[in-house]
Amino acid sequence: MKQKEKLGIIVPYRDREDHLKYFVPSIKEYLDECGIPHSIYIVEQGNNKSFNRGKLLNVGYELFKDDCDYVCFHDVDLIPQDSSCDYSTINRPTHLASQLSKFNYQLVYDEYFGGVTLFTKKYFEQINGFSNEYWGWGYEDDDLLHRCKKRGVPLDIVRLGEYKDLDQQNKMVLQFIDKAYIKIIPSQILSDTLKNSFTIQLWLYPSHDLILKETDDYDEYYILSKKYFFNLSFTSGLQLKASILDKDGKEWMVVTPRLTEQWLHYVFTYDKKSGRMSSFVNGVESTASPVIMGGLSVKQFKSFMYLGCGDPYTGETDNFKGYINQLSIWNKALEWREIKSLFNNGNISVPTIKNQSYKSVENLVYSIDAEFINVGKLNDNSGFNTESIINETEVNTTVMQKNTNIKFGYVSLIPYRRDGKFTCLEHQESGWDNSKYVDFGSRENQLRFFNKVKRNLIDLTKDGLSSLDYKVLQTDTFMGDCKYVKVDI
Repeated sequence: MKQKEKLGIIVPYRDREDHLKYFVPSIKEYLDECGIPHSIYIVEQGNNKSFNRGKLLNVGYELFKDDCDYVCFHDVDLIPQDSSCDYSTINRPTHLASQLSKFNYQLVYDEYFGGVTLFTKKYFEQINGFSNEYWGWGYEDDDLLHRCKKRGVPLDIVRLGEYKDLDQQNKMVLQFIDKAYIKIIPSQILSDTLKNSFTIQLWLYPSHDLILKETDDYDEYYILSKKYFFNLSFTSGLQLKASILDKDGKEWMVVTPRLTEQWLHYVFTYDKKSGRMSSFVNGVESTASPVIMGGLSVKQFKSFMYLGCGDPYTGETDNFKGYINQLSIWNKALEWREIKSLFNNGNISVPTIKNQSYKSVENLVYSIDAEFINVGKLNDNSGFNTESIINETEVNTTVMQKNTNIKFGYVSLIPYRRDGKFTCLEHQESGWDNSKYVDFGSRENQLRFFNKVKRNLIDLTKDGLSSLDYKVLQTDTFMGDCKYVKVDI
């Protein structure tokens, strides 16, 4: 049955004529088949400034809001793939682009709110529209969700992950603040292990409350490091990045998807025979690298390891912020079933559980747990007596009370979704490359979001529809009945 309310499709546009000529007839045909009355509004940026998606969408809304009953903010390179894409009437902000072809139809991250988004006019005006201050690629959709949270518009309250207790007892955890770190002086067996195949496991909680460096193009907060050899870090992209140097000094890395703020079970494996690096988050493999050519770095063998920082004596690295309960290392690349077993076990104090899936107890060469602290040192529970010295003035040990047991998963506000499959038209990507942005303009957007918006240093009521300034340069029609406007912003 054909609905009565009219949908307005607002498309921000510049320099993608081939995409536009494909998009317009495709979306018109799709919406006609669905029985949804609609109009399409093309808003082109007519100057040489960096592209400003959010401001263009605000302009489109201001110009055409009286011509429709509700709106859809739609990227020009996303084409509905099948009947799963539901553009029908809504009563709250709704995200459609949850399954994109270029991401193998997986959600980009839990709080993703970009690509194709439906809004009622009431709620869009309640949040004061998009920010006008994100130039270039990235973060205008993160800002949009933040506005929704701050202004109290309806969102989904969702439990993410396996929301379960890891222990039924109080837990000691290491809290890393300021310049906290732990110095690890490798035993001979640990040093020999890192020349061959190995596995590193951590239970950690990376804080997302980050202050990014205004002078740098990206940030890495070092969790575990061994100079000239290995780094594990939490990046300003909210990812875990593990990297190894080969003997020629080339860096090989594996990077996880963007992560939510919660306790994580992280495992990194390196298989010397194949050269394969793998990382796992909560029992699921996240990525794998090409084969490492040329062998491991030979400079690393005498260097110390550090938990919570890079090299504290250089002063060039950022320290990890958050909590760690356990670090364990094995002298083999654990199998997937073993990793899954360690995750599902649920006891973060005991990595040596013998069962059908986990069979490498004898391969454990290093294991520390916050429960076992002895006069400024962490006991190595593997039996090989690697010395781990706490920088006592900086590392705090805290007790998680029983009513706040360490848990996987969390309750969060995320966009309400209608899961739709979209084909992504090919174009040159200008945004994210492993752990940092290609364009420094995107970095500036990131700095704005983390250092100002998330810290409530910007008045959202003064940035958006209420502060919109633009000049109409040209109006026309496109491919029949589409309305087209070119603006200077």
